[in-house]
Amino acid sequence: MKVSGNYTYTIQGDSIFLNSQLYQYKIMGDTLIVHWDVPADGIELIFLRED
Repeated sequence: MKVSGNYTYTIQGDSIFLNSQLYQYKIMGDTLIVHWDVPADGIELIFLRED
């Protein structure tokens, strides 16, 4: 992922398909966390809402 850009996504339950890759996501307050669970080394993207 790049710092900025347009990405195609689809949400189903607690899963998000982002650029044809399946991730899990959760929302905690003003924070969206998108993660890909891999046993040893996974990806985690954190998006913070700014007003």
